Amino acid sequence: MKNGKWIVILALIPSLAYAADFEATLTSLVTAVLGRIMPIFALYHCGETALAFAQDKPEAKDKAKTVAIGVVALLGVNAVWAFLRAQLK
Repeated sequence: MKNGKWIVILALIPSLAYAADFEATLTSLVTAVLGRIMPIFALYHCGETALAFAQDKPEAKDKAKTVAIGVVALLGVNAVWAFLRAQLK
């Protein structure tokens, strides 16, 4: 009877059916953050820096260094995540 209750609960709330699969949940979360959300923020800062260079603003060089470090860090984190996923398989 205990299993019957869980089946009813999981049938009513389908999102709970995947809650036990931690690896898939973590993979989806990290892929969404690294693959979609963070590049959008990086594009904003790259565009802002390019605009600062076009307008000859004095802080453009400092922004360029910060943006370059951020882009390299994003690529590095993405590479580390891909390596960890490959090791788990």
